[in-house]
Amino acid sequence: MSPNLARTLKLVARKLAQLIVVLFCVTLFTFLLVRFLPGDPEDLLVPASDNTGDPRTDQIVREQKERVRADMGLDDPLPVQYWNWLSGFLTGDMGYEYGKQDKSPVSERLAPALPPTLQLILYSQVIALADSVAAALTRALSETRPETIEEFDEAIGRLVAESYRTDLWAAAYLINGGASDDGFDYFRGWLIAQGRDVYEAAVADPDSLADVPAVRAAIADGEELECETMLGVAWDAYEAATGEELPETSGRAALPQLEPMWDFDDEDEMRVRLPRLAALAYDA
Repeated sequence: MSPNLARTLKLVARKLAQLIVVLFCVTLFTFLLVRFLPGDPEDLLVPASDNTGDPRTDQIVREQKERVRADMGLDDPLPVQYWNWLSGFLTGDMGYEYGKQDKSPVSERLAPALPPTLQLILYSQVIALADSVAAALTRALSETRPETIEEFDEAIGRLVAESYRTDLWAAAYLINGGASDDGFDYFRGWLIAQGRDVYEAAVADPDSLADVPAVRAAIADGEELECETMLGVAWDAYEAATGEELPETSGRAALPQLEPMWDFDDEDEMRVRLPRLAALAYDA
């Protein structure tokens, strides 16, 4: 396993561990907050008073409330209640919606909202991962020699120059709903952060980005894929290591001459040149 892959897997594992801890704390806090709110759930579901002065009526009301408490598991100790709720949630059993004559599973109410919610989560994680890759590289480089940082800057410069292509710019335009000069730079920063396979496939055929889940989610949600920090990794690392600015190097590759541009707002032309990305952008 290469050192870069090992560092990436370590970073992903750390992020997943942090996510699990955060989710546990959020679920525990939410559970306790609901349990300690004023009032009892059975009083909302059985609003009748059990202190009317009529022994028979009071007994019926108390029995109804006891059945509700038993049905909801409210008589169990708090740790048992929390475990039952959490285990049910993890297995898709989210309980029932009360307050109606017929109880309906909560999962049926949540199901329509689940796909777009997962898309938003995926997109936010992709953006966070790109920034995390840049941050991890900055930390790692800041502990190396200045010459190594300069070599890394030259390597990033070659990737930025290699990906300076009209067809890739058009792809960024479709994906992000527009792409200025700076926007195209930041898009290529995001692309570099995705790793060699995605980067090389996109440079060879920008339409291959239609197969990347993050791209599909970004187009569907109208979000932008950018990572400006990836382009400044060497600058930040050099300053952290030496306290000085990264010197200009003759090894930084110059941007090539772009191929002739075409009207990126011309849907017919975009469908011809980037058919799969155009289908995602225009047919959604």
